[in-house]
Amino acid sequence: MIPSATNIYQYFPVVGNFDMLGNFGQNPRNCPYNTTIEFRSTAYMMGTIVIGGGDNLAAGQGATNCLSASYHVSSSLACIQGTSYPMVYFEPETSSGNYLENLVFLPNQTYQTALYMDEQLNRDGVTALRFEHVHATGGPRSYPVVNKGGFGFFWNYGGWSAQGTNFSEGFDHIITQNCGMPAYLPSPGPCRTFSPPIKRTPSEHSRWTIAESRAASSA
Repeated sequence: MIPSATNIYQYFPVVGNFDMLGNFGQNPRNCPYNTTIEFRSTAYMMGTIVIGGGDNLAAGQGATNCLSASYHVSSSLACIQGTSYPMVYFEPETSSGNYLENLVFLPNQTYQTALYMDEQLNRDGVTALRFEHVHATGGPRSYPVVNKGGFGFFWNYGGWSAQGTNFSEGFDHIITQNCGMPAYLPSPGPCRTFSPPIKRTPSEHSRWTIAESRAASSA
């Protein structure tokens, strides 16, 4: 739980990356399954939350000074801002079945992302995510939501938006895939075997040369 602040302008810093799961297949996990982080004050993110399968992020009753871009109908909203890239990272095969509620993400940095749903090289993606009153409100040239695949994304109220002076800057929800070289490396060619060179004496070399010449002339 992130404790309540005594003033609406006080932030709770998250300085380093927080991996809720740990290494793939790690037992025990860093956080037990179905762990919920409750935000009772504005969090200032200087590290990324790597959310594990079945984990949740939710706002609690506390001091906050954030406003949503639209559909502000929930009881309370917690702000999450800062400089981390991204703010919350969903890793395929380890992040699924997550629930986020009453949160406002403010990725105001250039190229900054609030919610990043990644993709494996085998095309596996994140599945079963529910967002209840969750807002991703970005600044100019930010990418509030990046989704690289998967299925089962449920948004109730909330949404995403990005500021920009023209249409080339307002990428609020990007649906894409892996575009790097590892996904498109050419397949290796067939293997070839070479016999080691045959060593011959000068007399043997002479006989082989005469035989090759006769074969070539007869052909």
